[in-house]
Amino acid sequence: IAHAYLGISMSSLTPDAAAQNNADPNSNVVLPESYGALVLAVAPETPAAKAGLRKFDLLVELDGKIVRNAADAQKIVDGASVGKSLTVKLVRQGKTVALSVVTGDLNDRASAK
Repeated sequence: IAHAYLGISMSSLTPDAAAQNNADPNSNVVLPESYGALVLAVAPETPAAKAGLRKFDLLVELDGKIVRNAADAQKIVDGASVGKSLTVKLVRQGKTVALSVVTGDLNDRASAK
């Protein structure tokens, strides 16, 4: 069975968690104080890598749907067909960026290992 994937690790971000991070003098990244799915890692040679997603991007919209947490993003990707182009609205270093990512088939990734 084909299963769509992007190739990222992500975590939910809230305004409070971002503010707490940003107030920490030992933090090496400033996070947007917003709701969304924070990209923690982008696997090489995946749809996300090819589309230009980066670590610490905050996904706020995917395929025209609001993303308030990582579960929202996962649900949207899980509901997409393999090979579908998804519009991504994200916040990167304080700027809103729009990208397109074409979902891959998780089964192809598993068999490539």
